[in-house]
Amino acid sequence: DYPEQIPAGWLPPLENISQQAGRMRSIVEDLLMISRLENETAPDNQQPVVVHQLLQEICREARTLSGDKNHQIQLNADPTVGLLGNHQELYSAFSNLLFNAVRYTPANGEIQIRWYADERGAHFECTDSGIGIARQHQGRLTERFFRVDINRSRDTGGTGLGLAIVKHVLNRHNGKLEINSQLQRGSTFSCHFPSAQTVSLNQTTDQPEPP
Repeated sequence: DYPEQIPAGWLPPLENISQQAGRMRSIVEDLLMISRLENETAPDNQQPVVVHQLLQEICREARTLSGDKNHQIQLNADPTVGLLGNHQELYSAFSNLLFNAVRYTPANGEIQIRWYADERGAHFECTDSGIGIARQHQGRLTERFFRVDINRSRDTGGTGLGLAIVKHVLNRHNGKLEINSQLQRGSTFSCHFPSAQTVSLNQTTDQPEPP
């Protein structure tokens, strides 16, 4: 909030400065995180992460980010499937994918989040009905600062580093990122983790099942 004595004509440039400062702060924070992910060795003593609770928290934040765009965000997460790893890093990876879906999906669009396991391992999927990405751009999406549409990315507040962070987090958790997208038909970003990275949780306590 600005003091009441500031002339009305000054408010637009001041708001623009504030937005740019916030964006620069976000870029610096993301760069620091990428640097840490690149230079720190992944810890040997990874802890069980209760993924379904983590995703519930991220979905609540995504609905707040959506605001009056009124996206229909649905979560289908298996509460018995956990993941060995770092809670904060996984939060960053999954939230980047969901928040991107919110930013690039038109108002009243649908976004579906799935977390499940099968014989191959555990899987996170974020599917949206958004603008989609042309095939020729999909291979570069995890590059730092790569943007399909610079003006649109700036308008939505992205830093151009989110998918680079996702890639590094997945590398530290033995995971892989898969991208399927078609222009004007939406996108699905999937994170695949091997069975050795998963842990079975007791549905009533969210604690690892005894071996």
